[in-house]
Amino acid sequence: MNDRLVLIADNDAETLRMFEAAYGGQQFRTTTATDDQQALKIARTERPELIVTDLCMAKLDGFSVVEQLKRDPETAAIPVLAITAQPYPELQQRVRSAGFDALLIKPVSATTLVDVARLLFERAALLRQRSTRLLHRGAALRERSAEVQRDTIAVRAAVEEPQPSPSVA
Repeated sequence: MNDRLVLIADNDAETLRMFEAAYGGQQFRTTTATDDQQALKIARTERPELIVTDLCMAKLDGFSVVEQLKRDPETAAIPVLAITAQPYPELQQRVRSAGFDALLIKPVSATTLVDVARLLFERAALLRQRSTRLLHRGAALRERSAEVQRDTIAVRAAVEEPQPSPSVA
């Protein structure tokens, strides 16, 4: 069984079943939420590797969910896939601005769901690798900076030491 957990947030039971079957058929573990508050709670406690959320849910919409997830350092790196059956001209820009990683318009095939999930998993892995590399480079730069500061202090101390005056014979 695949250890990748996918959180599916949608208030439509049929959609939940279809998405669970699509991901389950590829051996992904799934958990579901039927509203935004439940989705946020599960995201924070179970830390899925992908969140698939409908843009139109009860209480808050998917935009509010992703904005709250991206503000929280504990969930900010989780890829979020937006799903909607109601596209409109500005949707793509709004989705991108809100922090979603991808957008699919219903109806969506199982193959497309799984393919996009795999792409988002790969992208997240690449971003983690890049972040790790940058953290290591940052640590190396901080260490080198500390060495330069120590050397600078040593040089200044040597220059400022009083020099013995030459003795007169």
